[in-house]
Amino acid sequence: MLSEGKLHHLPLPPLASTCRRYLEAVTPFLDGAGYTAACRLTEEFMSGPGLFLQAQLEKIDQYEVTSFVHRFWIDSYLESRSPLATLQNPACKCDPPRAFAKASTLAGKVAHLVDRALEVHTLIEQETLAPDRSGTRLWSMDQYPYLFSTSRVPGLKRDRIVRHAGARHVLLLVQGKMFTLTVRDDNGARITLENLIRAVQMVIEDDTQDVPPVGLLTTLPRALWAIERERLIAAHPVHAANLQAIESALLTICIDPPVGPSDTAASLRALMGEASNRWYDHSLQFIVSEDGMLMANMEHSMLDGYTFLRLLGEMDRIGQTDTPQTDVAYRPHLLTWQTDAGLLQALEAARERHACTASPMRNAVLDMRLPDAAHLKQRGLSSDFLAQFLFHLAYFRLRGSLPSTYETVSMRHFQFGRTETLRPATAAMREAILALDDRTVEAPGVLDALRTASQQHDRNMFACARGAGIDRHLFAMQVIAAQLNDPMPQLFEDACFQRFMGHYDLSTGAIPVSAIRFSTFAPAAPDGFGIGYTLREATMRLSVTATNAAHGRFCDLLRAGSLQLHEFLTDTYTETPHALDLQ
Repeated sequence: MLSEGKLHHLPLPPLASTCRRYLEAVTPFLDGAGYTAACRLTEEFMSGPGLFLQAQLEKIDQYEVTSFVHRFWIDSYLESRSPLATLQNPACKCDPPRAFAKASTLAGKVAHLVDRALEVHTLIEQETLAPDRSGTRLWSMDQYPYLFSTSRVPGLKRDRIVRHAGARHVLLLVQGKMFTLTVRDDNGARITLENLIRAVQMVIEDDTQDVPPVGLLTTLPRALWAIERERLIAAHPVHAANLQAIESALLTICIDPPVGPSDTAASLRALMGEASNRWYDHSLQFIVSEDGMLMANMEHSMLDGYTFLRLLGEMDRIGQTDTPQTDVAYRPHLLTWQTDAGLLQALEAARERHACTASPMRNAVLDMRLPDAAHLKQRGLSSDFLAQFLFHLAYFRLRGSLPSTYETVSMRHFQFGRTETLRPATAAMREAILALDDRTVEAPGVLDALRTASQQHDRNMFACARGAGIDRHLFAMQVIAAQLNDPMPQLFEDACFQRFMGHYDLSTGAIPVSAIRFSTFAPAAPDGFGIGYTLREATMRLSVTATNAAHGRFCDLLRAGSLQLHEFLTDTYTETPHALDLQ
């Protein structure tokens, strides 16, 4: 595996550069007076408290092995008191590895999944996993060890991440019951696939009744779960041993009832369904339904989506290796709990709370036609810009204004790199939307506006990729300012800044063509939308979530907008962009 020392350190942007880019980013949301006020506050910040906060970050950057923002970013996850289920953990539906797909039985599918994952785990543990790269650019591999044997443990004010070395078992859940299964002997040798299939079949056929679904407690707000966890430990010594076994498991596999062919149903199932059959604190849960669907739910604090994509890819590519195997046949062990009135009340309260959180969630998985790469290149447009333009067009037609938008950009080409935020809602984006919806603007004028907005989008993407984004820099300064006893800088108290940094109307993230059929996550605001999207040659798949009543209308506008853009940008529709009145 790649040493982090071979990668560049994430640069700390100059204060003046970030302030200038901040003003550019908020311009589309402000009128003349608002922009004047934003300029004044930004200038005061640059010449006053910003200088001190930048100096503090420079000190951190000198001694911090990771980056100036790395510790703060992880803390932002661990200090959040929101439930992981539905609100924090992202989820996805996977294209299953070929061995999984070929298996004819449910037990066979689960066993092949575990077997392939153990092969990748061996590569990670032995540090022989091939370096991660995009083209010729090497990527950080710091996250890979957290795929296995890692749990988030709740605390009253802050959670903690625990990674267990030397674990030899996996966790299997079915009907809310939890089983541990030893999959490596004392020397680290894997059990054979045949013995693994037999053991999984025992789990599936187990008919034990009245086992409390303790996994429901992981759906609680974090502080409440911390209290219930301590009560659980105090109630009986076996509970502490159970929690240790759960939290140290190499991998968690949830065996679910059938989900059906609907991708929307699968999206909801992966994100928040069958909560009694989950352990949301584990870094990664594979979900296998009885009708053969493969889904996953990921705890986000130490992992980003690209790491999981590599795991899936390796599980599909890797062949049978010569890693040692053992003929020892281990039996699954059912975890039992001492049930009392307190535990039953806590589980019922957790069930009701989760239902309250999950019930407003709306989701739709949509397939959109887009012009192919040749058409886009011919017209000077990038595919990611076109996707974001479609999202912003639909939102503008829905609400009459530009959304504050979060687009994830991977920063893994830097040491310990995580993500940066790209801000697609630019002044050029607004002009392109207005041009498309203005019946007096002819096709060449619309296309010019689209090209200008696409070029701005691509420049901003490049700036983020080279470490010149603004969000992580501003976020780190906010964290330091909040730790001081002094009043917060006026810029940070400004309503424009607070909305810009703390309220996302659209939370978006692209997943490259890979073993993921779609990704899904909750919206970042009650009146906003979450959009996970995958761009293919001439199509785009979206998973659109919301907890507000405008979800259906927003999806309709996305469909209509995609038809309009496809017709306008292909040879079948070049005279005027307004022939299809789809608003």
